Order: sequence, then structure tokens, then C-alpha cells
Amino acid sequence: MTDTTSLGHDELMTLWERGRRMAAARCSGTLRSLRGGKGGFYEADDLWQDLFLDFWALVRRWHEGPPPRRVEDLWAAWRRHLWQGGRRVLRRRPQRLWRGCDQPVDPQELELDGDPPEGDDDCPALTPGAREALIEPTGMEEALHHHAPFEETERRL
Repeated sequence: MTDTTSLGHDELMTLWERGRRMAAARCSGTLRSLRGGKGGFYEADDLWQDLFLDFWALVRRWHEGPPPRRVEDLWAAWRRHLWQGGRRVLRRRPQRLWRGCDQPVDPQELELDGDPPEGDDDCPALTPGAREALIEPTGMEEALHHHAPFEETERRL
């Protein structure tokens, strides 16, 4: 990807192939728990959808960040996002892990994955300055709807 081009659908999907493999490995216990019904109304497909949207936002921030953009920084940030089997996604408000009106599901009930020690996989640590460019904005939904390509990608999906 060059600094002057916008992020294309094919580029996003190519990156997502690797991002999805990382998520499948790092969230395997979480996905297994959700497939087993431990998430109440929140199912494994819901987690996949949320992970894709988070990945898309992360790739956009990385792509729009100042050069030089290193793909290693993207993978390091994604690895951190997947910490404890996607716990960040599961705890996001509004809480969607629930079984009914007064039966919330505590993410502790799920079989969340532990993370391998640093250096156990092919993702190096973030470089100085990269962390700031990849920090998640406070209003995730606002950030997702902020960009015009959203409608085009939504249509394609």
C-alpha cells in the first residue's frame, strides 16, 4: 500500500485473511464457548462480525497514519486487540452477553484464551510512534460511520 492511495476492498480482504487466522487462533476458546451457548444471545458469528469491524477500523487508522507504515505495527496492534480471546470486544458497552432481562453473562464464564508470551508468534512489538497512530478512538461507532467507504464495503459484504 502506498501513502497516496486509499485503502481498497481487495487490500482490506487480503489483510483480513491473516487477521482472521490470528483471531481464530487467539480466540479459539472464546469461540468454542460462544458456539456452546455460553454467551446467551451473543454467538460466535456476532464475535466474528465485531472482530471484523474492529479490524477494519484498525487497518484504516494504520493506513491513514503517518509514513512510514510498517505492516508489523498493524499485526502487533491486532495481536494486542485480541488479548484474552477478544475480551475487549466481549466487555464493550452496551453489554450484549446476556440470557434475558435480568440474566447478564459475565465474560469470566467463558473459556477465554490466554495469550502466548511476547515473541511466541511472528508479530513483533509496536515501534515507537506507531501506538499513537493506532489507538482506538473513543467513539467506535462514530469512527466507523465517519468514512465514506463504509457504505461501499457494507454493500459488498
